[in-house]
Amino acid sequence: MRIAVPLSEPGFDAEIPEHFGRAGYFAFVDVDGDSIVNVEIVQAPFEEHGPGDIPNFVKEHGWEVVLAYGMGGKAMAYFEGLGITVVTGAYGRVKDVVEAFIHQVLEIDPHWKGRIKGDEAQMTKFLNEFSFIPLVVGWESKTSHRAGSRALWEPVL
Repeated sequence: MRIAVPLSEPGFDAEIPEHFGRAGYFAFVDVDGDSIVNVEIVQAPFEEHGPGDIPNFVKEHGWEVVLAYGMGGKAMAYFEGLGITVVTGAYGRVKDVVEAFIHQVLEIDPHWKGRIKGDEAQMTKFLNEFSFIPLVVGWESKTSHRAGSRALWEPVL
């Protein structure tokens, strides 16, 4: 069996990253029975990727299983369409995760989607609140009929 696992950094002792598509490296692991017979650490061949780029990269190398923590629905469907089994919710050191998987004792986080969506929701909220703040270059005094004779200060953009 051939297993592909995203890496947070190069090395078989690295942690599995939260977001599959943001992995800079992959561990390609050859397994015979319940033994790891070969491990190859490969840098992702692209800095930015489109739909299907990573699944096709994995398929070209003959890998049959992907172990990951979080993965988008499109990527999962793409892998499955290529006949590659996807296991999500896997977390921890890559070496430990692969060993647990081949010995059929892998524990997964069943709530990974909520955790990642929570991170994305927090980032979206942050961006919505802070990305579109206009740049104030000065203040201008205005007199409003509603404010009587008081001056109101308004930003000059």
